[in-house]
Amino acid sequence: MDLIRKVGLKIVKLKSKLVYFLSFVLIVSGIIDFIIILHSRNLEGMGPMVGSLIASMKMIMGFCILFDPRKNLLRAVGFYAFALGFNRLLVSFPYLTNSNQIYFVVGIVFVGMSCNLMYSGINYLNETSRSRTGMVTTTSLMALLQIALLAFMYKTEVQAPWEKVAPYVVSLFQYITLLIIMDTEELRFGSSLEKSNTRIESVRVIHSLERDLKINESDAMTLLRMMDDRSDWEPVEDGGPVECEKRLRIVDKRIPSVMIMQKWRDSEKIHVTMINNDVGSIIAANRFSVTDVVPENDTEDFRYLRFFDDGRMISQIWVNRQEAKTK
Repeated sequence: MDLIRKVGLKIVKLKSKLVYFLSFVLIVSGIIDFIIILHSRNLEGMGPMVGSLIASMKMIMGFCILFDPRKNLLRAVGFYAFALGFNRLLVSFPYLTNSNQIYFVVGIVFVGMSCNLMYSGINYLNETSRSRTGMVTTTSLMALLQIALLAFMYKTEVQAPWEKVAPYVVSLFQYITLLIIMDTEELRFGSSLEKSNTRIESVRVIHSLERDLKINESDAMTLLRMMDDRSDWEPVEDGGPVECEKRLRIVDKRIPSVMIMQKWRDSEKIHVTMINNDVGSIIAANRFSVTDVVPENDTEDFRYLRFFDDGRMISQIWVNRQEAKTK
């Protein structure tokens, strides 16, 4: 229980750090843009007015992340993506009037992807993922285009001044940062479809002990001996019917489940409760009783255990053995 709480606190702290990191990246990026404008009166081919607008938008979105009362990673990504899309949209317009065909084509692509990135950002501000795949694809393409532009600039302008190269490097870093953030669990499984799938999977793992759901060898031995040996179980002295209990944690891919086994006073059965999380109140659970546990065979490398209740087989759970050959 304490371990779970500690892990949960670490995850919460990590998420909050990522939120502040996104804010930091935008604010610093805006400051760099202002420095470039003051130094050269130009930002990626634009005058100081448009350049200042871009820098201001980055800083405004950065402060919005910082002072957002509903501060979370989804909304932070929304502000961040909107700022990047707005930045790239304004920067792309001069490309459309450039006589160089390469810049013209890049400008058209950038305009389309910028609008898509801004629209995705607005959806994330509503704390829902529009399409993580589309977001990642768009960001990846924009990062690749930034790399291509840097390579083209290096080829045509070997000694390009720092104020001309810096905006491309900063933008590339911003896109890479967004790609890394998009790979976090909250963003990968934040869409409505993924949330629905997660809920369905959570119900499945507590009602169906399928082959993908396995327990460790030590836990298998605990189950095999539980009718006779409960010396390592935790005693329960809360005045209720439970005499002692044992909890086994199971992970089926990314959806966890917990098997709570209890020995009640004046009962020869082991009462089992399958839930997703044993921290807090139990809302949804699968409950059954066990009177006997039978391994696949009499050898030490059995692949599964079967649970029986008064002679009726009610469930089967597989054992995670590296050396076992599954069919």
